[in-house]
Amino acid sequence: MKGDEVSKMMNYFSKKTDQRKTQASVYLESHKSELISAYHEIEKEEIENFKKEKQYLLERKRSWQEKKCQHCGSKLRFISAYGFWGCYNYRDSRYEQHTTFHSDVDADTLDSCISRSSISFKAHWFKELKTRINAPECVKGGDIVGFLRKNNLPDLVEKYCSGSTLSKINSLTKTKAETKVEEQLIVDLLKEHFPKHLKQVYIKYKEVGKPKKHIILDLLLSDSDAVYVVEIKRSPSDIKEEQLNKYHEVIRFIMNEKNDHRALISTFVVTSKGGYVSPYNTVPYVLHSDLMGLGKSWIVQDRLVVNQFKYSVV
Repeated sequence: MKGDEVSKMMNYFSKKTDQRKTQASVYLESHKSELISAYHEIEKEEIENFKKEKQYLLERKRSWQEKKCQHCGSKLRFISAYGFWGCYNYRDSRYEQHTTFHSDVDADTLDSCISRSSISFKAHWFKELKTRINAPECVKGGDIVGFLRKNNLPDLVEKYCSGSTLSKINSLTKTKAETKVEEQLIVDLLKEHFPKHLKQVYIKYKEVGKPKKHIILDLLLSDSDAVYVVEIKRSPSDIKEEQLNKYHEVIRFIMNEKNDHRALISTFVVTSKGGYVSPYNTVPYVLHSDLMGLGKSWIVQDRLVVNQFKYSVV
C-alpha cells in the first residue's frame, strides 16, 4: 500500500472516529438527567449489596462461633463421612437453605473474608448504565466516563476501587488476548491424544418452562470409550462449579437422546495456580503443566479421569 493510500485510510478512520464521538456527545447531553440519575442508582445499589454481603459474612461468623445454623438456628454437627459441618435440621424445607462449613474453616478464615469484603465495581459497570439510558452503540465507556467527569461525577472504579474504568478495560482486553493464546496451547496439547476434537462448541438448549439458553464448550474430546468435556480456566479462582455442572448435564442429555452409552468425563484444566483461591473451593482440576510431556495418550486421558468434576443433579 502506497503512502498516499495509507494517509487516505488514516484520514477515513479518523473522520469516522470523530463522527462517532460527536454522536455520542450529542446523545449523552440530550439524556443528561437520565444518565446522572442512573449513575446514582447504580452507586446506591452497589453500596446496598456491600452492606448485605457484610451482614451475611458477620452472621456466618457468628454461626460458626455458636455452631448454629444461621437460617433455622439448629445446632451444627460435623459429618465425618463427607468432611464438612452441616445443620441437624437440614431436611426442614421451610428454609431455602441451611448452613454448611468446609472442614478447613476457622475463625481466621472467616475474619479474612470479612476484611476483604468491599464496595466493588467491575470494569464494565458502565454497560449497565448504557442499558438503563438505552444508549446506542456509538456511546463507549470512555465517552461516559468523560461526560461524568465533566459534570463533576467521579469514575466509580476510581472512587471505590484501585485504578480506573478505562485502565481496567485495557487490562481485560490484554488478559482476554493472553487467555486465548493459553487456551490454544492446551487445545493443541490435548487434541493430539484423541481421535476427535471440537473447539468452542456452541449449543442451544431449553429446559421445560424456561427460556432458551446456550452454552459454549471450550473443548470437546472423544474416543471410542468416552466423551470429554474440558473447560479451560486461567487459575483455580476462575472455576465455576455450576458452569461445568450445566455443561455435563446438557451433553449427557444429548448423548442419551442419541443412545450414546460412552462414559462422560468433565474436567477443568487450569493454566496456573495464580490468584486467590477460596478455602471453600474444593473442585478438582488439572494443571496445564501437569499434562505436558506425558507422551502416551492413555496417561493424559487418565489425568482427566482422575481429576474429573463430580456432577451433581440440581
